[in-house]
Amino acid sequence: MAKPWGGNRLASVLGRKLPPGGPYGESWEVSGYPGRVSRLAGGDSLADLALRDPEGLLGRPAAPGEPFPLLFKFIDAQEALSVQVHPAETTGGQVSPKQEAWLVLASDPGAILYIGLTKTVSPDELRSRALDGTIPDILRQVPAVPGAFHHVAAGTIHAIGGGVLLAEIQQVSDTTYRLYDWGRVDSSGRPRDLHIEEALDAASLVAWGHAPFGMRTSRTLVRTSLLPRSKFTVETLSFHASHSFAYPTRGRFEILVVLDGHGRLLSPEGDEDLSPGRTLLLPASIEHVSVACDEELFLLRFTE
Repeated sequence: MAKPWGGNRLASVLGRKLPPGGPYGESWEVSGYPGRVSRLAGGDSLADLALRDPEGLLGRPAAPGEPFPLLFKFIDAQEALSVQVHPAETTGGQVSPKQEAWLVLASDPGAILYIGLTKTVSPDELRSRALDGTIPDILRQVPAVPGAFHHVAAGTIHAIGGGVLLAEIQQVSDTTYRLYDWGRVDSSGRPRDLHIEEALDAASLVAWGHAPFGMRTSRTLVRTSLLPRSKFTVETLSFHASHSFAYPTRGRFEILVVLDGHGRLLSPEGDEDLSPGRTLLLPASIEHVSVACDEELFLLRFTE
């Protein structure tokens, strides 16, 4: 997806074949978002599969027209993204709630993430800082360390800094309220729209008090839970050389992302190669899979 802040790491690091144009900032790997629905290798779209057999896909009943609940993407931020916020369920109205989580894959020296506020502010101060460009002065700066994991709860003011490649999992929503866009303008000299009043309604205005800000993923454990008690589950899975590991899906869909190493995923539906940057969606109807590898293999796993 072309973005004014994008770069070339989707191609150079993840091996994505990008069309002419760009720069490209996002690769939506698994999406049920209306108008941007993923198409499976067999030709069906994710929406087709959800309509035909929602329990076989999700492992639970689904309301008619209910989109696939999670959206997974890679983000290549050559320049900083806008300072923004996403609404929570309590916002009301017709907007879709959105919380997300990031795993940093690569970064330039000194690259940072902005997550939360360094102090509690009033709506008037936040509005004023958004308009005069000083809002970055009150954002918590976190080093963008490769391998670090960060949960960005709905209502958290945040931005991805320049020089960062990351994996993002989120609720299926594209509701984003921009507070500040670093003075960026398009080819016609026009700035992108801001949504300051909507952001004020959605944002948490208290100082960020959560710790730690990131967790180094570990390759010493077979399974490491990163985000319990959330709208989605995130785990890392580490497999070692000459090891075959049977992993039951337990009646839920899973998104598997290969972070490092090579191997094979073995299932009743067929075998799939596992290589860095590969994303696989396992429907709930697959009762059992095995992973075989001849070297260390490191996966990221998402489910509801």
